[in-house]
Amino acid sequence: LSTSTTLRRPSSTTTRLHGNIDQARKFTSQGMASFRQGQVEQSIELFDQAQAEEPRLEPYLWQRGLSYYYVNDYAKARRQFQTDVQVNPLDVEEIVWDVASALRLNNNQQLPV
Repeated sequence: LSTSTTLRRPSSTTTRLHGNIDQARKFTSQGMASFRQGQVEQSIELFDQAQAEEPRLEPYLWQRGLSYYYVNDYAKARRQFQTDVQVNPLDVEEIVWDVASALRLNNNQQLPV
């Protein structure tokens, strides 16, 4: 590689592919706060915005899975939890939430207390 190739600044396209992690973190924090305040649908929108800013964040947005669960969108909740488990297969909590979502999705079964 020539020196000019090595020192070239990334193009705006390259920068966009990597996203804006600071903005994504901000949206994630706001989404978590919205969820805690009972504004669950708004939290989903904020988590979606976080992913739009930083697409690589998707498998780490387990909070969005909880939000989907609480708005009764069990199919999307399952997809989110399963995506999370792909990057962290030992995360038992996401596995449990996936099973809970599957039970709700199939005949809207109630979970044992």
